[in-house]
Amino acid sequence: MNSVKKSGKLFLCAGTLALVFGGIGQTLAADKTLRVLGWNSGQPQVSQLEAPMWSNLAKKTNGSLAASFRALDELGLKGAEALRTLQSGAFDIVAIQVAFVSGDDPVFVGTDLPGTAYSLEDVEKINSSYRPVLDKHLEQAYDSKLLAMWSFPPQILYCRGDFFHGLADLKGKKVRSQSAAASAAVEALGGSVVSLSGPEVYQAMRQGVVDCAITGSQYAAANDWQDVANVVYPLPIGGNGVGVHIMRNASWKSLSPEQQSALTAEMTKLEGQLQEMAVSSNQEGLDCNTGKGACSIGKPGNMTEVAVSDDERALMKKVSREVIFPQWAESCNKVMENCARVWSDTVGKTIGVTLN
Repeated sequence: MNSVKKSGKLFLCAGTLALVFGGIGQTLAADKTLRVLGWNSGQPQVSQLEAPMWSNLAKKTNGSLAASFRALDELGLKGAEALRTLQSGAFDIVAIQVAFVSGDDPVFVGTDLPGTAYSLEDVEKINSSYRPVLDKHLEQAYDSKLLAMWSFPPQILYCRGDFFHGLADLKGKKVRSQSAAASAAVEALGGSVVSLSGPEVYQAMRQGVVDCAITGSQYAAANDWQDVANVVYPLPIGGNGVGVHIMRNASWKSLSPEQQSALTAEMTKLEGQLQEMAVSSNQEGLDCNTGKGACSIGKPGNMTEVAVSDDERALMKKVSREVIFPQWAESCNKVMENCARVWSDTVGKTIGVTLN
């Protein structure tokens, strides 16, 4: 196997480490305290499900396990840096959205390539097929293990102005993308990619720096994109926001069998809850975007939801098979031996695609 590309930003700065370890003393006394890095705190998945689970871990395990939990944005970190924190050893458990780390390691996003799934039911099937592949890769490349695999709402398209009626209208437009695979889709459709973090999109769209941006309906609603975007297009051009929780093997092996069993049970429960929220929050996000239904995520908007036609799905399928999948396979084969073949035997078999 070829080694995974290393980054010069592998280790956290001293100030960040102080914040990480400074939070440990605030947890309840327990036999073992786990250092946990979650995803961004502004997501309901984190605030409503993940953070409470870790906060209550000592109580649920009768003092056997506790957790010192911090969210990615609380430490001033970006999505692409989540994988590097795992490598640095600063945390025992790290939550990662796979699209954001695809630049460092494309193996992760094999379960979330744009054009593989058009429903959250399909996402679960694909995740199930790819789970053993990612778990094995984590073992070999990172000395870590996969604890949970789930998804955010689909990563769909938001545009300002009234020009957008379908994918062909991206030609010549500036589009914020969150992954290499999504960028390949945008470029194949004639758009130009702009790299921005989620919090930067609002001002960029307001000022015309970008014409469109890719994110989930829930995130758009919670961050007031209804003020700057006119159109929402619910085709997952950016994939389906698959997330994972990963634990370092050294941390896992430091637990007793009873502690391992208790942690596994809690992570299995959390995985199910996160996947259920993806379904409910996606629809509520769209209702918020358009102002056509209940909206507890943010203030109701007045966006136009452009319907996705069969022709548009066919175009996305063509782009994924001719551009996205081959480009990804080429990069993945450099990181994991026979990556394309392994993908074809798992995800590919699920969706009826074979990569050379």
